[in-house]
Amino acid sequence: MNSHLKSLLPLLSVVWIEPDTENETYSSISVDEEIQFGYAVLEDHTILDDTLPMDPVQIVQEKPQATKLKLRRGNVFQDLNAAFTDGLVFLSDSLVEIEMVLPNGSTEKGEDNGGILRDALSEYWGTFVMKYTTGNTLKVPMTRHDMKDEWENVAKVTVLGYNTVQYFPIVLAKPFLCHCLGLTINEDELFTAFLEIIPQEEKQLVEEAMRDFTSVSEGEEWIEFLEAHNVKLLITENNARQILLDVAHKEIVQDPAYIAECWGPVLKNLKLPSGGLNELMISLTPTARKVVAILQYETLNNRECQIMDYIKRFIKSCSDVRLRKFLRFCTGD
Repeated sequence: MNSHLKSLLPLLSVVWIEPDTENETYSSISVDEEIQFGYAVLEDHTILDDTLPMDPVQIVQEKPQATKLKLRRGNVFQDLNAAFTDGLVFLSDSLVEIEMVLPNGSTEKGEDNGGILRDALSEYWGTFVMKYTTGNTLKVPMTRHDMKDEWENVAKVTVLGYNTVQYFPIVLAKPFLCHCLGLTINEDELFTAFLEIIPQEEKQLVEEAMRDFTSVSEGEEWIEFLEAHNVKLLITENNARQILLDVAHKEIVQDPAYIAECWGPVLKNLKLPSGGLNELMISLTPTARKVVAILQYETLNNRECQIMDYIKRFIKSCSDVRLRKFLRFCTGD
């Protein structure tokens, strides 16, 4: 026993009252006696009648029950969608624990405190981006005959992921998400998103046309670009940007309109920050400065300092796509 506690014990005296009785038992505590706990009053036999007992309901909050799901590695997209369809998980769930099952039937080791759920969401959205979207750097969902009954589930996974572990598919074009949420679409953001959706060669062609229209207007590449995007009007230097904005609106907003209709009512359940969708997208978009700032390391020797400098320089030289791949490799998210 702690020496300070021993020095205080002879000074203490406790009165015990058996519950539902009027009998009082007095005992003094010495360093050699067993310490017991019970209903206590002051030594002068004065019972604190005016003291109200604490209501346990006021000081104890029941821990929310976690919703536990088993997901198969390699089939997370299908399994999470099925969990919503079968009523195994709901948008109102605030705590979800994932148990990942390997292809051989064994369970991956690890206790889910949010990390396994984020890993599952990474696989989910990796599958979604690869199979159900179109675009280069940014993505737009594309309609498919086998997704008619699944689009609402995808929106539910979006809400669940962000509301529980702040995981959100920022790879989706912001103008499309604005349309889903009924927000005003900024024309500059629409044009920028269009440039990030079309192939790199087309992006360079459009940027050159915005700088010097006459340098590309008669070229074969420009004609092929217009045909590929079904431009039917005569495009000139004066109307080029507006026509391209109309093309961007068609491909980002109009083409996936059915998907937006399915997503809209569900995405209303997103617990957005005070700055709305803008703040959400900015806060979750990785930058070299953000990644360097979160690097954690203990005291380094000279050799380790050199390695850390190389890592920082590599991060700062990464493109947006490579930076996301680097984060995925390091964190699994």
